[in-house]
Amino acid sequence: MKEMIENTDATVYKTEATGTKNVDVEADARYGLMEIVDRLCNELGTSYKYIILAGIPYHIESRVLAGLRSYSVETVVTFNWRHQQYADISFNNLNQKQWKKSLKTIAKQL
Repeated sequence: MKEMIENTDATVYKTEATGTKNVDVEADARYGLMEIVDRLCNELGTSYKYIILAGIPYHIESRVLAGLRSYSVETVVTFNWRHQQYADISFNNLNQKQWKKSLKTIAKQL
């Protein structure tokens, strides 16, 4: 993820969830997940090419994606290693090795 962020002009919102202090990614701001979703829904006048979610537990991510859909967010991408039915772009169900290889390929293409 760090390489992807560095290769793009991404705005990064980071949650204060368990374990995120160990993630070496510089954030533009830190909010709770629902605050991030609320800001995205309230700032839809702002044009985002993509909203990409990463590192969110699958069951919570499903609810977040369904909520973003109801606000007509144009394109939502998830880098979760399991398929997400509410995402526009999502991996098929992958094992960890396939998933890491795919993420590396994406990072190199950016």
